[in-house]
Amino acid sequence: AEFIQPTDQMRISFEIADSDFNDVSEAVIDYFRVFDNPTNATQTLDPAAYRLAVAPNPATERFQLHYELDESLRGATLRLLNVLGQTVEEHPLAGAAGSVSLGQSLEPGVYFLQLLHEGRAAASLKLVKQ
Repeated sequence: AEFIQPTDQMRISFEIADSDFNDVSEAVIDYFRVFDNPTNATQTLDPAAYRLAVAPNPATERFQLHYELDESLRGATLRLLNVLGQTVEEHPLAGAAGSVSLGQSLEPGVYFLQLLHEGRAAASLKLVKQ
């Protein structure tokens, strides 16, 4: 197996909660994977070339994403990932501006939305489905 060399830029956090404040909370991690994401600082999209806005977030039924893209990002795609990094939805963007409905069929949880263009990605937006 290959291993990723730890760096000062890596962060891992776990949060547990229990509604019974008189009880000690415990947590078990059954499955934990770390990926060396091929998207790095030299491969990120210029933040001035796009604008993304999601509402509502958190959402109970669906998210509505409004986007504006520079001409340089024609043919971009939206990718929605679950917390395991698996793609759960992809949406090609047809125009320079528009709106896309996301997450209608998703289970409650945390998801990450990426804007992709020619192998480069924008910073992820965190979406919460309740």
